[in-house]
Amino acid sequence: MKNKILFIVSFLILLSPKVAFTQTDSEKYHNALNAIKSGQEDFTFINLLSLSRDEPQSKYRPVSLFACGEYYFHKFNYRHALNIFSEFIEDYPDSKIKPYALFYILKIAKSWKNTEMVKILENKIRDMKQVILVFKETNEYKYRYTSIFGRKYRLIYHVDRVEFNIDGEIVEQVSY
Repeated sequence: MKNKILFIVSFLILLSPKVAFTQTDSEKYHNALNAIKSGQEDFTFINLLSLSRDEPQSKYRPVSLFACGEYYFHKFNYRHALNIFSEFIEDYPDSKIKPYALFYILKIAKSWKNTEMVKILENKIRDMKQVILVFKETNEYKYRYTSIFGRKYRLIYHVDRVEFNIDGEIVEQVSY
């Protein structure tokens, strides 16, 4: 009897996919957070990718899009990471996490030995630093961000360089 009920319920769910599988952007985002808490990085990525593609006006889209680029980068899928980070920068040019996307693209350009792209990106990073330090009296500015995947990012703008840190390690620097 239990098997018949289970079969009927499953059959009804399959007949009405829009009702059964439609989720709000908030549900997708919270599903991603729950998946990462359970150590299910791939399920987190699937929810975030769905959110970033299906919900272009969502308040969760910027962090979801960045996290998708981060996921691809750390899986060594640099082409997809580059596309995602480029889309992020284009769609959210004033985002506080834009510098991290630029640093990821810089690392990709260096891995591909694309010196022209490296120079362009380093100049963009230098230009951002000048805007930030114009309004500061000190010679150092720090910005921190923890991603959905739990990576702790830190940018340190010094007078002579910018350091990009992930989980306490300097992974890239741009000198002035």
